[in-house]
Amino acid sequence: MNKFTWAVLSVVALLASFILGCGGKDFTAAPSEVGDSSVEDAKPDKQHDANKPDADAKDTGMDQETSLPEASTEAGVEAEASLPEASPDVELPDAVEEISPLGDCQQWGNIGFVTVVIRVNDEVPLSQVLAVYGKYSFAILDSGIPQDYAPWKFGNQGEKLIVAMPTAAVIGLDIVFEPGFTTPGNNDLSTWDIRCDQTGCPATDEYLVCAGKNFVGKCSGDNCVKDCDYQMDVHYKQQVHCTLKQ
Repeated sequence: MNKFTWAVLSVVALLASFILGCGGKDFTAAPSEVGDSSVEDAKPDKQHDANKPDADAKDTGMDQETSLPEASTEAGVEAEASLPEASPDVELPDAVEEISPLGDCQQWGNIGFVTVVIRVNDEVPLSQVLAVYGKYSFAILDSGIPQDYAPWKFGNQGEKLIVAMPTAAVIGLDIVFEPGFTTPGNNDLSTWDIRCDQTGCPATDEYLVCAGKNFVGKCSGDNCVKDCDYQMDVHYKQQVHCTLKQ
């Protein structure tokens, strides 16, 4: 071996020793070698992600929020469906007969007789009583004997309701009467404090007429219904006129 060859081999050995000394125990793999492992570890667990939406949905309350409006709507529909519907075919009771006990001829009427019920709202004066006088005639001959004006009923002290039965109830009977305040037993009709004047009767008064248990008519205030009405007497006061029809 010549000197040149020996020199070359010495340089190669020296370089190899230097290279081996630089690597040693601290050798670190190139990024490309560890990339697959680290990237794989950094990826989210696919199985965990697949299960996560249910838990997130429960935590955020999204299921409850989306279902509440629907439940509320159904409750509202059920509530509306449960409300009773007004029937257009329902007939209201006869207001004339049902408005007060005075309108009930089943209570005040007497079989075979004409019944006149007077009720007032005003206080009766201490020295007077509530009373009613009237007259009647018959459209059919031989049905009865006509009667001119006469007292029909005197109430007791303080009474605001009286019931009079002036005659038998027959078809064609025509009656006229006037209520008022007077002293007990007073037959001088011109001295009575009549309830009605030429303009009408007090709005709180009620005058009811029955034939047996049947409703004939009624006057209240300035309004009369069925077979009763107002008419003026010779003293320019309103009186109640009723006719018993078949």
